[in-house]
Amino acid sequence: MRRRKAGYEPPFDTRENRIGTVRYETDNGREHVEPRGTARERAITCGEPADRLNPAVVEAMKEVDIDILREFPKPLTDDAVRDAAERTAAVTMLTRRRQERGEGSRWTLGADKGYDTADFVDGVRALGVTPHVAQNTANRRSAIDGRTASHHGYAVSQRKRKRVEEIFGWMKTVGGGRKLRYIGRQRNGMWLTFTAAAFNLVRMANIEAGRS
Repeated sequence: MRRRKAGYEPPFDTRENRIGTVRYETDNGREHVEPRGTARERAITCGEPADRLNPAVVEAMKEVDIDILREFPKPLTDDAVRDAAERTAAVTMLTRRRQERGEGSRWTLGADKGYDTADFVDGVRALGVTPHVAQNTANRRSAIDGRTASHHGYAVSQRKRKRVEEIFGWMKTVGGGRKLRYIGRQRNGMWLTFTAAAFNLVRMANIEAGRS
């Protein structure tokens, strides 16, 4: 790990990429020169992720039976922290559900692309649950294998999970719930109850119209 010299100021200006080089002091006291604008230079001065994982880290995690070979460096943003917390909460709820139902039964779990990580998928499989997670293949390999994605049940799970998301989408747009409308939990809870009831009425009307 590199440390900066005393009085060091990041020379990389995000508004103007000036021509030149950046000097760093390594742990052994040697000075390292890095051209401006490279991925390595941006990772050190601007907090951007490197272009690949450190092989030593991959090997160290493998020794404790954690495979991160399919992962890639990502910036630590508020969204990334929130997504990680949601995945941890999902595994916790699945663990509680497994303890309630006991071993032997097997079920599936539908989720969006935010859950397509190796640690989440492996954790779900360890609980005897088949992860029907939407594949995220944007500049990366999906943690969901082709055999799972080609199964008929996988397509059904992707259709069903969207119905849950549609409820919250309707409440935010049609129901006007993008922001809290009132002060206090009781008033907002009352608004939530009435808005959910309105959605159910609209849903039932659409189902009845489809039958006729």
